Amino acid sequence: GDVNKDQARQWSQRVLAILQGGSLPSDKAAHTQILNIHHDSLLLRFVNPVAHSGDSAVVVKVAAPVPTPRQQLALLVVGRILADKAFTELRTRRQLGYVAGAAVADAKMGPWAVLIYVQGSNTTAGKMDQAIRDLIAEASSQTWSMPSSVLDVWKAGVLSELLDEPSNAAEVADRLWSEVMPGAMCFDRRQQLIVAAPSLTLGDISESMKMLSDAVLGSSYT
Repeated sequence: GDVNKDQARQWSQRVLAILQGGSLPSDKAAHTQILNIHHDSLLLRFVNPVAHSGDSAVVVKVAAPVPTPRQQLALLVVGRILADKAFTELRTRRQLGYVAGAAVADAKMGPWAVLIYVQGSNTTAGKMDQAIRDLIAEASSQTWSMPSSVLDVWKAGVLSELLDEPSNAAEVADRLWSEVMPGAMCFDRRQQLIVAAPSLTLGDISESMKMLSDAVLGSSYT
């Protein structure tokens, strides 16, 4: 909003301090509780604010530093791989929820991050969380053995999206903001990605997948 950086930081630190003090009263927000906090990880649990809803939802979000073009491409491929596996495995085969997928949140939405999510009423949040961890472990172990023909398909999907021209003002704005990288003001990011796409290797993908798996599987909470 229209506040300076120091004031915004003070406000955010104040909110965090209040949350760390314990659970909020039930008439505030959705009864948010911080269950665990670490220097680079945070577990939040919310009571479903929708009356008479039996849904549970888990979102695992792993933040990443602002990537180079090759790293960004690798993240985009990882996001597509996980989205496909989450839908096929968690939603269709195991039926853990009616919503399951993954996405890569880029600079226009805040810090770069990979998100994996499940929502539904068929099981508990704890089982959803474990299923996501299992999915990441499986995807990470399978990456190195991915055939080159399969890698080419994933790369082609990302490249096709990069080459697709925006069709309305909202898409133009989204593309503009995603290209304004923090601190760099890089307005030709898309072209850099297009140029780098053909040389993206399985090692690049595996490195990004390992970053994700280390962050999630290396801790007891996400």
